[in-house]
Amino acid sequence: MNKNILLAAAALSVLATAGAANAASITARAGGVSVTPSAPYTLARELNYSAGITSTAGQFDTVVTTNAALSAGTYTVTLTYSGATINDAVSTTAITQPTTAPTNTAVAGFETAAAAAIEAATLTLSNGGSVGSNTISYTLQIPANGQVSGVYFAPALRVTGAVSVTASITNQVTGQPVDPSVIQPLITTTAQGFAAAATADTVNTDIIAGTAAPRFRTLSTDTTIGTVGFLVAIAPGIISGTSPIAYRDLNGTAVSAADVTGANIVVSGSLTNLNLTASTGTVTKSGNTATIAQTTPAASTTIGLAVIDANGAQLSPSSYTVSGSYTLASVFSGALPFSTTALETVDTEGLTYVVPWVSSRTQGAATGSRTVIRMSRVGTNVTSGGNVYAQILNPLRGTANTNYALVGTLPAGSGELVLSSDTLENAFGDFGRADIRLAVTPTNGAGYTGFTPGITNNLIVKRVIAQPNGGVSEMEVVRRSCWLRQPDGRLLSHYQSSD
Repeated sequence: MNKNILLAAAALSVLATAGAANAASITARAGGVSVTPSAPYTLARELNYSAGITSTAGQFDTVVTTNAALSAGTYTVTLTYSGATINDAVSTTAITQPTTAPTNTAVAGFETAAAAAIEAATLTLSNGGSVGSNTISYTLQIPANGQVSGVYFAPALRVTGAVSVTASITNQVTGQPVDPSVIQPLITTTAQGFAAAATADTVNTDIIAGTAAPRFRTLSTDTTIGTVGFLVAIAPGIISGTSPIAYRDLNGTAVSAADVTGANIVVSGSLTNLNLTASTGTVTKSGNTATIAQTTPAASTTIGLAVIDANGAQLSPSSYTVSGSYTLASVFSGALPFSTTALETVDTEGLTYVVPWVSSRTQGAATGSRTVIRMSRVGTNVTSGGNVYAQILNPLRGTANTNYALVGTLPAGSGELVLSSDTLENAFGDFGRADIRLAVTPTNGAGYTGFTPGITNNLIVKRVIAQPNGGVSEMEVVRRSCWLRQPDGRLLSHYQSSD
């Protein structure tokens, strides 16, 4: 005799395979009433399974039906759960087959009513059914003129993981199974309920020289450096292409943004003369770290920078990173972290070069050598001039990372600017030996038409050292980056290995 198992998970209907060759169906129902979610019922992976997720009696029906009605006799019907245990002790009171259509609201019962003039069958708990157990066995007694085509079982469950149920019917007289046991899934816990991530902003944020001193203390129009946010699996495919809806309980309640109850977002990078801004939440700054706290997290939070004082400390080029986590409701286990992510790197506008091993005038006099930096403009598409600013890095004497100083101007059109040890010592004092960062910015505010992508050799920067013996060493300096300010204020970036 073939049999099917119908597993209810307060849900829709799906097809599965029962036994070796029998088509079994899984019909979702709660107390006999179909509702949405489908079976197997999908719980969010993030739930606290160690504490267990509980259902009430009648919530998950496992319906055992046969293709032909069972005739008179005594049978044992056994259910064994994997991934779940009984949460409320099952009653030992015998259940009598009704004479009217059953409502399927009890812990166990019959799928069909007893026909008129036919004696009713009974179901009596014979083994298992205690709290913490995972097996229930009922004795099914069918009288001489009785018949039964289906029974159902819906004990209260405590779910601790993915759940499947094994059902079997055995003839107590012969000891033979009515049909091979059937295993069917009831609950799966593989669906991701939440995801969190951060992304860098794609519109350049630039430290601009400005039109008057003090220089490099303001930012470009776009001050956003990135976003951070979370996704919720409230519809199939929102987190991945095949993710089903994930539920937070056994009542068909989908996870939602309301389950994200807090956020702790940490941004690191240079915050000298800068505050961090956030579209949602409270920002607390400590040194070069800022924390964004949210009691009602937004699905997406925009992170940016704001200058504290346009006449304050000079702004420093810096990379920025974000890390942190979102807090989930108490039914979930732990927080929702996201990996440390690089946000936008803020750099000085214009062209930036780092020239190594440059001597001051005093250092050169002591060693007999002289350092010269020559910047020359070539090409036919050079129409604007450029201010050249210098900054001291890694000095032998004096203070490192001094503010930028204007040390010269490139003429419009083809031409050159020569920076000597005398020029640099006049600007910074005797630094001995150091690396020099040069920033070349437009003088007319309209952007460098000569530095557009595709024109790569219009500015050459070389360091020349004249030795005491008359020898000369020369090095071409590699361009670090190019930030191109357009007349409308937009910034375009163009990177390449050298000029």
